[in-house]
Parts: sequence; structure tokens; C-alpha cells
Amino acid sequence: MNRAYQNLIPNGNKVPHPCNKGQTWQGVGHRQNDGGDEQNPFGIDFQQFGEWNKKMCLLDSDGDGRYNGEELGDPNCTWKTQYDNVNLRTENISHPGICEPLDSSLCRERAWLSCEAPIDDCPSLKEKDTRNITVKMPKRKVPKQTTTYMCLIFEFPQDQDYHIVATKPAIDNKHVLQYFYIYKDDITKELYEPFTCGMIASPKCSSVIGIWSMGMSGECSHNSSGFRIGMNGFRKGALQIHWNNPDLHEGMTDASGMTIFYTHVLRQHDAGIMIVGQYWIDLPPKKRRVVVTGECSAECSDKLIEEDIYITSGYNHMHYLGRQERIELYRKDRKIKDLAYDQNFSYDMPVLHSYQEPVKLIPGDEIKVTCIYSTTSRSENVHFGYSTSDEMCLGFLTYFPKENLKDPYCTNWKSISRCLLWKEDADTDVQGCYIQRLLQGHDVTANQIIQNIIQACAPFETCSDWCRFSLNAARQHPCFQGDVLDFIGYETLHDLPKFLIPFILCDFKRDMNFSTEVIFKKQQKIFPINQQNFSICHSSHISLFLLDFILFILIS
Repeated sequence: MNRAYQNLIPNGNKVPHPCNKGQTWQGVGHRQNDGGDEQNPFGIDFQQFGEWNKKMCLLDSDGDGRYNGEELGDPNCTWKTQYDNVNLRTENISHPGICEPLDSSLCRERAWLSCEAPIDDCPSLKEKDTRNITVKMPKRKVPKQTTTYMCLIFEFPQDQDYHIVATKPAIDNKHVLQYFYIYKDDITKELYEPFTCGMIASPKCSSVIGIWSMGMSGECSHNSSGFRIGMNGFRKGALQIHWNNPDLHEGMTDASGMTIFYTHVLRQHDAGIMIVGQYWIDLPPKKRRVVVTGECSAECSDKLIEEDIYITSGYNHMHYLGRQERIELYRKDRKIKDLAYDQNFSYDMPVLHSYQEPVKLIPGDEIKVTCIYSTTSRSENVHFGYSTSDEMCLGFLTYFPKENLKDPYCTNWKSISRCLLWKEDADTDVQGCYIQRLLQGHDVTANQIIQNIIQACAPFETCSDWCRFSLNAARQHPCFQGDVLDFIGYETLHDLPKFLIPFILCDFKRDMNFSTEVIFKKQQKIFPINQQNFSICHSSHISLFLLDFILFILIS
């Protein structure tokens, strides 16, 4: 229900915004104020009935105990058209699609709207020493494709040190813009020249320092911290914009960007953003509830956190199949707090959970991430990916002091913790396998197994009995089974080692889950692959079309 539908319901142009006094909610049936996106409960009901009638009037769409007619000023359900206003009440109108009061025990379970303070209320913006720069994409045509990532490298002021204290979107075309990030960047590339990119501008753009997503007003840093830029901080940034064009419209343009507020009055601490969650997603279709989990384990936090850090905000991130996400903090198996909990997650209305009193995170703490999806609208499996038709299960935690965390990524790939995969940690075993030794060719036992496989299975065109025998022997070694084998395959798909081909050739689905339906179902339109005749000649194709898909995983 957009503005054109306002005349189809009583007082359609007088429905108040629950968060902003004096402002009306234009798209009464939608989760976005100005309509056009996902419907709210009232919009869903109205679409079913198709008109305002007694049944629609007596429904309590938002579940707050007041029926729709009561909320819209038609308590007797007698209103027919916009010209029939005789029996309408025009005062004490409330929103029929938003459960109110928002903080009541009844509505907390139904809440999908958060009254986040407008960014203009950020105290830092009122300080006389606060300056700002606006970084925008030069106007570009939005490609006729579902998902496009555009990046642009720019410079921060470098005459001295500054702290970024707030960010605010500069939106040109809200119909295609989904979200954008600001990264710290060290790559040598022409400044202010847009280029297509993956989910980040380059492997060197690994530190997120600003986030905006559809529905957010901006971000205001905690008064104790800021992101350091300038002489001794980040000197370059990368603006990354995600355009979403699922209907493949032609002729649309965009020149959006972000306004960055900074000050030379430095805060007490430098801030950073910690990323938690799961990078392996495989959601079956036609399911009402599918759960994906990730964790920053006690082992990893003990390894990454040198001294206590303090969380000032949390932000959940899934796509359109996401229904609920929770980030929980545990200490010695006892739950301390929810760092971010969206019981009714909406991709179009994200919630930034801020803490005026920062939450302490100490070495040995555990962070659990739980994402819940509904795939009833899908006919095929859904995987981790960039497009809004793919899915994610991530959480972003702003913290200080930045220097107390060795690496901001504490994520999983299946059951494997990223913190155990540092190249310099060749002596760290992952589920019994020294992955870095193997990848660097320094694991003597694994090297011998690899040579046996190559000798037994060459020329990799058929699966002989000798080859199968060699693979069965290899499976006794922890590097050649389960999630570890999958990870090694995924990590090396851009240059697939010969010894992995037999695992795929002889028993594709059981042995190499890293590349099952992701390869065959998503890419059949690019080139047909016969699973029965899969052989080494196809490996170059795999590396080409999966390179972009795995880029973010490899560098994160």
C-alpha cells in the first residue's frame, strides 16, 4: 500500500509515525515510511481483502489489542469512501500495522520497527569543531542486472589526526540502493574513479569503518571513541555501494554516497568494527524455519583479544529470507547479554543496537550468532552470496580500543574457525589437520598421501579401483575428511590442486561438499556440466566462475 492507496482507507493520510511526532506514515501498508518495499501486517491483510470492509475493519492486524477501525478512526466500521467522512474520528489515530506501544511486553514480541534516534540528534554534530566531507559516486547508469557492487577510492584529510564521529547517507536513488560501507584502504588505484568490485574493493580493504543499510538514518559513534583517520590513521578510504535491480530496469542512474563527520578533538579511544558470523550457508527450499549458526569461540577470543574491549553497538545482517537474528555473549558457559537481537528481522528496516554503557568483552568470552530463515518462497537451495537473492549470516560489533583486538574477523566457515587459519600459524591444528602446513607443502605425511593419490588416480579421467583404495586410505587422515577437506577445496578452487580432482570424480557429493549444488545448479546456464563425466578438463571453468563467489571468504 503506497500513497495512492491512502484514499482507500479511513484517515489514510493522517496515520502518525510512531517515532517522529508530527510526521505521518505515508505508506500505511508498508514497513518503509514512504512505501514501496515489504508489506507490514496491515498491508498483508489489506492485500488479501482488497478493500476496506467490515471484516478488514474488525481485524487487529498488528496484534496490539486494538482493531483496525478503532486505530483509523472508524470504530463503527461504517466508512465507505474518501468522501464519506461523517462518522470518522480524526483525533487519536494510530498505526494499524505497527504494534504500539513499541516497548510494551505485548509488542516487543511483534516489533519490527525501532525508533532509532535520528542522526541529526547525534551530539557530535553539534560540536563546533566537527567538520564533514561528502563522498559520492559520480552519476552512473545502474546495470541491467540484479546485483552490482561499485567502489570508489578517496582520501581522508591528512594534515593531522582526526576521529570520525558520525556518518550519514547521501542518497540519490533510493529505489536501487541497498547498502554501502566505508573501508580503510591501502591499494594504489586512481582516486575518485568508480570501478566494479566484489563485496569489498580489494583484499587490502579489510577494515570496515562505516556502515549504512536501507532504513538507517546514519551512525553516531560512542562519545568515548572514534575511527582514526589522517596523519597516523587511515589515509584512504573505499566507498562501496550495493545496487539492487531485481526487475532489470533500464535507464536508472545513481550518485549516492556518504557524509563523514570528523573532528580534531580526539576521543579517548580508537574504534574498530568486529565481524562475527557464518560464511557457509546452504538453505533447503520450502522450509518455514531454517537455522544457521556461527560463533567466535572462547579459543578464538582468547587468541584475538589481547586486553579487554568494549562493545558500543551491534548490527545484524541477513537478506530477505532472514526472519530472526541474535548475537549472544557468553562467559564461562553463562550467558551475559544479547549484543543484538532482532526478533522480527527486516532487511529493509535494520536496527542498530547501541549501548551508552559499553559491554565488556574479555579474552576467553564466546559470541554466538544464530540466524533463522524462511525459504517457503524458494524452489532451490540458497547459499551465501552478494545478491539479495542469496543470504548472509553476519554481525557487526563496534568496539574500542581498536588496538586490543588483533584481527576484527572472528567468523566460521562451516565448523572451522577463521582465527585458526592464519598463515603464520603453521603449527595450529584445525580438527587435527595442520592446514597451513599442507597448503604450504610442509606436511610430510600429507604430502606422501597426496603423491599416492596422484599416482593411483592419474590421468584423472575415470575412477579406478586403485584410485578408490587410495582415497579410502587418505580419508583416515584428518586433512582429507569432513569440513577440513571441504575447506581445502574451497580455499584452492581458483587453482584446484590435482589431488582434489579424484575426490570429486569418484564420489562428488559425499566427498566434496564445498562445490556441490553451488557449482552445478547456479552455473548450469553459463555452461552445462555433466556430473557423471566430470573430469580435470572442467576445473579451469570452476575456478573462473567461483573466483568472485569465494573472494570475500578468502580475504575475510
